[in-house]
Amino acid sequence: AQIRPESGGILKEIATVLQENPTVKIKIVGHTDNDGAATANLELSKKRAEAVKTALSSIYNIDASRMQTDGKGAAE
Repeated sequence: AQIRPESGGILKEIATVLQENPTVKIKIVGHTDNDGAATANLELSKKRAEAVKTALSSIYNIDASRMQTDGKGAAE
């Protein structure tokens, strides 16, 4: 559930849009592949979404209340 350095560019783009549009709220949905147990993958996908929310909030000062998270595992 750790954000890779190569994801920094897209996170910055998302943060810029949110900073320029302070009333916009988003839903961040995490996904995984189907390797391993379905329950473990679902939990990992939720943690991935939370990691993105945490990064946007802590690095770019986006209000956490503007972001909702969910995980889908390999289901979608």
